[in-house]
Amino acid sequence: MRIYLAAPFFNLVQLFRVNHTRDILQRQPWPGTEFPPHVYCPHEHMILPTNATRAMRKDVFQSNMNEVRRSQVLVAILDEKDTGTIWEMGFAHDKVPTYGVYYDKGLKINVMLAEGCIRIYDGVEAFERFLQGIPNTHWDPKEVY
Repeated sequence: MRIYLAAPFFNLVQLFRVNHTRDILQRQPWPGTEFPPHVYCPHEHMILPTNATRAMRKDVFQSNMNEVRRSQVLVAILDEKDTGTIWEMGFAHDKVPTYGVYYDKGLKINVMLAEGCIRIYDGVEAFERFLQGIPNTHWDPKEVY
């Protein structure tokens, strides 16, 4: 099982969220699978320097898109409505199921993001319970915008 973890990673709060979510995902198998997944986090593989060339930017873009294509699931951290994360979700929409996770509970979500997700978890604890197979109510994106 391969999971693409889409999230911003440009400050300490964002890095904490993406690394924390990665750690949660790697602790146990995805529901219905046997082994913990391989989680692909773009920030662990390629960071563009401020003076990146066009060729470097194209390489990072293409590498990330290839990883989305190789994945069976995309998990997106939605708190900051990062444009890169949103773009990755749109690209993945017809290719892999997308699950959204909020760290800050109760945030509103755009209808396009909501309808593009299989489920959206209002709080990382709810997402963790889902992964552990503990029944819980997920936030239905069709009810809250």
